[in-house]
Formats: sequence, C-alpha cells, structure tokens
Amino acid sequence: LLLTVNGRDRTVRPLKLDYWGRLWTCVVWCETTRGFDDLRVDQISALRILPSLFVDEPTKSLSAYNALHD
Repeated sequence: LLLTVNGRDRTVRPLKLDYWGRLWTCVVWCETTRGFDDLRVDQISALRILPSLFVDEPTKSLSAYNALHD
C-alpha cells in the first residue's frame, strides 16, 4: 500500500489492525523507513493499492514484530 500519513507518503506492508475503543491502529512494516510502525488509521489521508505483491520475508512479518514487543 502507498499511504499518505501526516503529509508524508509511505509504502507499507499492513500486518495487523487493532481497535482500542475509540481508536483504530495498524501495525505495518514500512518500506520507506525500513522498520515497524504503529499508524493511527484516522491520520491516513490517502491510500493506494500498489500492483506489486510483497515477497514473504520473516524479518518483516507480524511474528517478527511480536518478538520485538514481547
């Protein structure tokens, strides 16, 4: 996905969507910053689905994210 968040374009791999009562967040691997991030869905001003598919890479997965936050 190509997202615009707070005026910046970012290419991300969405990994997990969470609901916190009044707030939605999305855990992503960001190709732009080369790291994991938690993005607030309400701060996404534009979204475009890219034509290419991501190759499965263990270091950019939800399991890798969870291992960092356990």
